[in-house]
Amino acid sequence: IQRDLSARIPIYKASFKQSDAQYDLDWHLLAAIGYQESYLKPESVSPTGVRGLMMLTNSTARAMGVSNRNDPAQSIQGGAKYYDLML
Repeated sequence: IQRDLSARIPIYKASFKQSDAQYDLDWHLLAAIGYQESYLKPESVSPTGVRGLMMLTNSTARAMGVSNRNDPAQSIQGGAKYYDLML
């Protein structure tokens, strides 16, 4: 886990921090959600069709304003928005 995080977190840290500021959510929590969902791999696809770093469904992505689930910044923003909505 540490090796994965050390290699991948720096790539997406700015996007997590931007969503942190926008939704008042700890960026570490958002990164943990991303890691749990996809191991921070934006090209991830599940057998059920969810995809992207935050593993959004088509309908959730549309509802959160995400046009490209495979774009890491959009996926993180959409996942943060969805999590904020659920809170």
